[in-house]
Order: sequence, then C-alpha cells, then structure tokens
Amino acid sequence: MISVLVANTNEFYRAGIGAIITATQGMKIAGEVRDSATAVRWCRDNHADVALIDIGFPVMSGLDAAKKITRYTSETKVVILTDEHSLISPYKVMNSGAAGYLYQNSDSEDLLHAIRIISRGQRYVAPDIAQQTILDTRLHAHDSNPLDKLSHQERQVMVMIAQGIKVTQIADKMCLSSKTVNSYRYRIFNKLNIDGDIKLTHLALRYGLIHIDSVVPFVPAEGSRRDRR
Repeated sequence: MISVLVANTNEFYRAGIGAIITATQGMKIAGEVRDSATAVRWCRDNHADVALIDIGFPVMSGLDAAKKITRYTSETKVVILTDEHSLISPYKVMNSGAAGYLYQNSDSEDLLHAIRIISRGQRYVAPDIAQQTILDTRLHAHDSNPLDKLSHQERQVMVMIAQGIKVTQIADKMCLSSKTVNSYRYRIFNKLNIDGDIKLTHLALRYGLIHIDSVVPFVPAEGSRRDRR
C-alpha cells in the first residue's frame, strides 16, 4: 500500500487529489497539510511513501521543503508539483532531493503513474515538463535571462505585479504583510536594475513569465515612489 502526503494551500485541490488516491487500489492518503513548514514537521513525526508538495508556497518554497524532508528521512520520496508560471529546471528540482516533478494539473493517470514509479525508488520528470525545458533551452541558448537572479518567491511577486494585482491582494494571496511584499518588490527592482512596475512588466513579458492577455491596465502599486519618476 503506497501512502501519500498531500501539501497544498488549496483545500479543494487537496480534496480532489485525496479522492483520486483513495479510489485507487494500492494507495491511501497518509495526511493532508496546507503549508510547507507543516509538511516538514509532519514528515518528521509520521511516515508517507510519497509526499506531493506544491512548489509555490510563500516563505518556505516546495524546493526548500524537499531539502529538509529528504535530510530527515530517505523513506519519503518528494514529488514537486508546479504550474506554468513557476516552471524551473528539472535539474534544480532534483538537486533539492525531490524524486519527481510534474504539473499540478496533470491528469490523474499521469499522477498515479508517477507515484507508482517514485515509490519504487525511481525518479520521474513529466514528459511535458522535460520537453518544455528543452525547448526553452534551445530558444534562449544565447540569451542570458536576468530573471534567473530572482528567488522563487520574488518570481511569484513579479508575476502578480506584472498582472496588475495590488500589493494588498498579493499579500493576502501569499499570506504575507504588505510591507514584506513591498520589500520583495524593491529587491526585484535592485536585482533587475529597474525603477518601477512598468519596466518590471516589460521584462516579465519579454522573458515569458507572463502572457500579454494576462496583463490588466497598469496601476502603480501602493507605496511606490519610484514609479512616479
């Protein structure tokens, strides 16, 4: 019986994955948690053969959680779940100690297939992620990407700012204070050598972090003086 821990902020996602696994012969849900820190603590005190962990947790990312979990135990195999906005190199994912990497919206057959493979001690990268990574590498082989300087959390903030989401709303989504989100903003500005959200949005579009149809009419974020230059 393969036991599975599900770590995701979305209650409905956890319930959906739980239903799929519970209905599958030879698998069971060992636990459900809503954040990465709780997932790490859970794995210290409990056992699961496979832990499905969202890459996009605020504060402690899924990759950081994978490093901590695999440091504590080799018995729990970590699978990192991502979306198209948070896609990073499979090498970085596997280097964190994770054994698997696939999209959150993978169909149930792909997810169950990955769980079975990983529970047997093998590694698994979803073919569509591997293919996209190869394509991106070819397209940008001679083009250095300044966004590589950003941490996962900074990329999350950058995506939402570029989509026109207000700082207060970003703070709510990431369970952070507005002050912390603004700190991320100015850190992004410094790393990318830019002076406002308009230039940030241009870079996000240029390097494929967002698509043009996801951008709403631009309104400067609260607390920004640098945007008024």
